[in-house]
Amino acid sequence: MASELHPRVNILGVNVSAVTMEEVLEAMAGWIARGERRYVCVTPSHTVMDCRTDPELRRIVNAAGLVTPDGMAIVWLLRWRGHRRVERVYGPDLVVSACARSLREGWRHFFCGGAPGVAERLTNRLLERFPNLAVAGTAAPPFRPLSADEDRHLVEAINATCPDILWVGLGSPKQERWMAEHAERIQVPVMVGVGAAFDPATCCR
Repeated sequence: MASELHPRVNILGVNVSAVTMEEVLEAMAGWIARGERRYVCVTPSHTVMDCRTDPELRRIVNAAGLVTPDGMAIVWLLRWRGHRRVERVYGPDLVVSACARSLREGWRHFFCGGAPGVAERLTNRLLERFPNLAVAGTAAPPFRPLSADEDRHLVEAINATCPDILWVGLGSPKQERWMAEHAERIQVPVMVGVGAAFDPATCCR
């Protein structure tokens, strides 16, 4: 279900949220506090273009709790449409900002994606910056399609750790499809697709 608290602007069929970084964090805080389940699509221009030719992907993105503008071209379009306060919400920056806020909120984070060892390196970099960060767990599912048993075990592993935020780094559009497909089974208030953030050098520069 899309958030009704933030205006959406139709850009080539994709309803992009006219938001700032702080507004995204506030929305996430509200979902966590209320125990709601939403996913966030961090959306650069290439995802908007992919949605033009893929109606199912467009439906998935438009159903997100927020569709954040990742890319200055989208930001300038939103500002041109009258939303002057809009900011770029870049995936790696969102991870860092959410981790900083979680120190006072007590949010628990789970990182799912990347090649083997990537999520662990990312969490180590984040823990260097935020020593009291609560990391619930990490997982590196294979890039190939998972079997039913593998998928069930992954879902169980995530749910068992009771995270507040699940960061999904599977690359677009795979991560958007994965979040939508698992929205009813992943017992986490917030899922965010942030493929680029799983490069520790990018996220913690």
